[in-house]
Amino acid sequence: MKGMIAVLLKIEPEALQKIQKQLTADQKLLLDLDDGVGELSKVGYCTLDTNFRLLIVPENIELKDYQAHFDSELGPVYYKGYSDTYFDGHEVLSLNPRNQILALKNNGGAVDDRVQIVVLDPAALAK
Repeated sequence: MKGMIAVLLKIEPEALQKIQKQLTADQKLLLDLDDGVGELSKVGYCTLDTNFRLLIVPENIELKDYQAHFDSELGPVYYKGYSDTYFDGHEVLSLNPRNQILALKNNGGAVDDRVQIVVLDPAALAK
């Protein structure tokens, strides 16, 4: 791990609005590298694609797989510490106006052009 070099995740205004429409005060945000690691991963196997998802989860969810966090306009955004290999300290979430999908970028260019927002139902997590 690089020692959490990325401390700020900038969320552009259009992306901020899209996220806020789905986020309530009793939830928190996870920028999830969907790599098959952890209970919230949907992949379940190794993949060659870089696939990040913005997970909206209940505030009281255990974050054992998400040891690091960015500060952002929406408060902390947690991520798996080892996924910082994709970050350079200049991360930005923007909204593609054409398809209304989030994109994660940094100084190196696009990290993931198709970041899905996924709201996880507390009832489904309890099972």
